[in-house]
Amino acid sequence: RRLPVRDYEIHLRSEVAKAKYAKSDGKTYCNLFPREGCSWFGWRDFETADRDQAGEITRYMRSHPERWRPVTMAEASALASEGHLVDAGQEEPHPPPTGHVCIVAPGEGIYSNKWGEGVPSCANVGANNWYGKGLSFAFGKERPELFQYLG
Repeated sequence: RRLPVRDYEIHLRSEVAKAKYAKSDGKTYCNLFPREGCSWFGWRDFETADRDQAGEITRYMRSHPERWRPVTMAEASALASEGHLVDAGQEEPHPPPTGHVCIVAPGEGIYSNKWGEGVPSCANVGANNWYGKGLSFAFGKERPELFQYLG
């Protein structure tokens, strides 16, 4: 399933600007963002207690190939540019086990000096909220896993 690309881009841009994702009291809300993204595609399965945190969401995507297909950096950009939902997720490599998730944005990516390769653009909420920077800005030195939502 996919959305018209322009509508998808508008959804992503407007969503990252919403106050509900603003960092407050030391808390960030990246886990809420993929829930919203999935709802645009008619799915609400991240709204359960065991799939609440970013690390849990990442583990769920990895372990449910009937709904989520692993993709490469190049595939992620191409799929998002066709209107498909592609999430990037990472379990926290150091405690606490919260991790981070964001959504790959339509459009051309950038070259990441940090990772030494081309990376997709993304829509990110967390410590900082933005649209259109490279995926390497949203994650540390370790690359996230990328998954296409299959429906």
